[in-house]
Amino acid sequence: MHEPGARSGRPFTSTGGDSKLTNRKRYPTMTITSPLAGADVLAAIPAFLQKFNWRTLSLMCDFMSQSPGLSNFYFTRCNEIRRYLIAHHYDHFYLQFDSTKERASTGYLEELRNRSRRHQPKFQIARRAYRSLIVLTGVSPTWKLIKNLTKSIARTATALYNFTYSPEDEVFAENYAVLLSGLATTSFMTKFANRTFSFAERNYTTDSTGSKINPVVVLRLDPMTEAMAQAMVFDHLSEEFQHIRNDLWYWVNRSSPPPDRPPCGYSNDQCETSGVGQGIVIGLLITFILLLLLAAGITLYL
Repeated sequence: MHEPGARSGRPFTSTGGDSKLTNRKRYPTMTITSPLAGADVLAAIPAFLQKFNWRTLSLMCDFMSQSPGLSNFYFTRCNEIRRYLIAHHYDHFYLQFDSTKERASTGYLEELRNRSRRHQPKFQIARRAYRSLIVLTGVSPTWKLIKNLTKSIARTATALYNFTYSPEDEVFAENYAVLLSGLATTSFMTKFANRTFSFAERNYTTDSTGSKINPVVVLRLDPMTEAMAQAMVFDHLSEEFQHIRNDLWYWVNRSSPPPDRPPCGYSNDQCETSGVGQGIVIGLLITFILLLLLAAGITLYL
């Protein structure tokens, strides 16, 4: 959704893309999120909806979500979510769109950069709009820990092979790929399912089918920092929400979560309008009184 985000001047959210997008000085409205797998979403969404007693929702699916992206091997298939909603009798509106028709995002990002200045009135409007936004994403890795890993690789190369180099992305990627392949292959040969693997920057957990199933982070706009912040985390092992920040669970113009359905329906046609009803009653009374006065006047005249 590059074009709507850029042209509206609103905060821009992405789960992948060029590393230059992480430059908050250049793109101050950018919110970096982590990709999720299908098992993560299918477990977290029902718990999230049940938490607020919501059973009516809109499901908008991009055709790109039907296949894995370049930056995310694990992906969520919208059809799986829709089948789950149908099987569990959720009332939902389904909409598909195709973002592949708009692939040239350079111009949109440049327009976003020019528009995303915090002193502009349009951004103030966007921030108010994003107060009602709730984002479900993955746990962001602690990339700072990678430095320890790259240093250990360099020390090992020096000690065993008398080879010295500076930690670089290419060297790290090659060694880390070998490390991950070795760990995954060895573990899979023994017992891959229902296990947790500890890597340098995060843990990796599999379910009974061997699919990735990691905690799901719920993000909300922090009014103090004006950025998306972690509001709570859904833990699949305990099937509960943890690390809840109560200060981020505010409801715009409300003291409680909105109901599952509007009291008077989505078209506002399921409630009697009290003003109209009172007007009809008053009109009938006035008409009745006038008729009585007219009848009394005719009687006195006769």
